[in-house]
Amino acid sequence: MIYNFKKQLTYSKLFEIVNKYGINSSWLGNDGEQLMRIFQKKEFPKSKISHINTSISLKDIIPKLGNKRIITDYFNNLDFSIWDKNVCYDVNFQYILGRDFQKDKIVYLSYCYEDYFLDEKDEGIVHSVSLLFVPEDGKYNVYYVNSHGNDLKDYKNFTYKHTKTRKKTLSMHRSFELLFLDELIKYMNKSCKLNCVFNENHIYYGPNLQEADNHGLCFLFPQMMYIYLEYRCEERHASRIFNEETIYDFILNCMSMYDPKINDIKNTYIDEVGNLEAYFRKQKHHIPRKILNHVIGLLTQDKYIKKIKA
Repeated sequence: MIYNFKKQLTYSKLFEIVNKYGINSSWLGNDGEQLMRIFQKKEFPKSKISHINTSISLKDIIPKLGNKRIITDYFNNLDFSIWDKNVCYDVNFQYILGRDFQKDKIVYLSYCYEDYFLDEKDEGIVHSVSLLFVPEDGKYNVYYVNSHGNDLKDYKNFTYKHTKTRKKTLSMHRSFELLFLDELIKYMNKSCKLNCVFNENHIYYGPNLQEADNHGLCFLFPQMMYIYLEYRCEERHASRIFNEETIYDFILNCMSMYDPKINDIKNTYIDEVGNLEAYFRKQKHHIPRKILNHVIGLLTQDKYIKKIKA
């Protein structure tokens, strides 16, 4: 994965590009998503990865936990975005099942929670995460990555807009997003065999990758992970990668590409998560800016820009 890290744009210039192409947009038909598909097609013509997107409303799931009919209806009606010949289409899970899962494709689902938290105006804060489905021996191993890492375990209080003028907080016995993930896995398991144990092998419980982020860069990490996965899968199948590495190892190996000291800390300290987060705070914006420069540099090459909506 060749990249000239010496050519670093400022955050101001980077976000001009991000906003121009909607790379941080929750609208899944944005130019940034189209650029990602053009990049995939040109750089990885033999790619075995199906890259899909969706958007999740947690307030339609978390308050309804225990009501199987409502939750099943929600997932039955959930749209997934796919791209074909530079056109974005919305399809349901049964379509994805037949197109990808029944053909043993690697499936990379990048999605956003529309209402992960509420801001000071009680408007939903969007947060991007990713799910990776890797086929092996007649089943799919599932890996979940939230850039907040180990912190997600503490997100047990879910606050949402109950009415136009009132909000409500539900205190859960475990992380609300893990409760959502459990419901999604159970729904999908009716149609395909999934293996997802909620431990460090399948859930990224590492350091918070946004520890020093004050620019709202959650959208960046699913893109970073996808690009890294494509390059790694050129060398070996994803099932072999994750037989040798946990999702924790995979993410930190990816991050170490931008700063080799990350793996040094990982391999040196007993409390590696705490030490890595301290290091991220010390580095401030430098590591995320390198990643953003890399992703933007790859996606917005002139040869790809010319093909948008061509």
